[in-house]
Amino acid sequence: MLEESEPKGALFRAPPDMVENIVRDVLPEVARRVAVRPVARLSDDLVDHICNLAGTPGDGALDAVGRVLRGAGFGTTEICDSVIPAAARRFGDRWLDDTLSFAGVTIGVSRLQVMLRELETELAEAPDPNARHVAVVVPQGCQHTLGALALSGALRRQGQIVRLLLCEPNEEVVRQAAQFRPDVVMISAGSSSILNLASETISCLRKNLARATPIVIGGPAVVRHPDLARDVGADLATDLVAEALALAD
Repeated sequence: MLEESEPKGALFRAPPDMVENIVRDVLPEVARRVAVRPVARLSDDLVDHICNLAGTPGDGALDAVGRVLRGAGFGTTEICDSVIPAAARRFGDRWLDDTLSFAGVTIGVSRLQVMLRELETELAEAPDPNARHVAVVVPQGCQHTLGALALSGALRRQGQIVRLLLCEPNEEVVRQAAQFRPDVVMISAGSSSILNLASETISCLRKNLARATPIVIGGPAVVRHPDLARDVGADLATDLVAEALALAD
């Protein structure tokens, strides 16, 4: 059963504008990119119930969410690929409709991330020897990591071998990338405000990797910046995983 593991008190220190950016920019994007398998029994009422439980202060909220979903017959993959993205979209709708408080959205978003992390461990399988090696990078200074976590899980379920680097200094990103030798690097840009950071990370990778490695940038900024790939020095800007993986072939 799921256990709640986020640190108490830390959920309330994020500034409201950061949370608004998460809900406006990141959660709808996660829902669009990752919800690849609609589930007929995932009703609006059930999504509302899951959001209400996930946003409840106090211990035991994630246990309650897990009991409801398992009781309704949802498997781990369905929860990761369908339920969490649907809940992410609903949290975004509630924030934009002004029907959810700052504390509620902060707790709910954090718990979605905790749930996703824990469930991914259940889906771990021996990698395919012919799988691509994919490095998923969130640049240092970016506070939006839910999208990268969801993307990494989806890639692993496709059989890819993934190295997830969350907010590491560029020197550490280069070190791990050199060790991992990825077939493609995917930079997750959770908002337009971190494009300079993404550009710096890409520049460091270009200068220090021993072999030419395709670099892809994805996220909400893809829609807002038509020349994004050129501006940050990436080979491709896309939110389609298949397009990104094609560069590794």
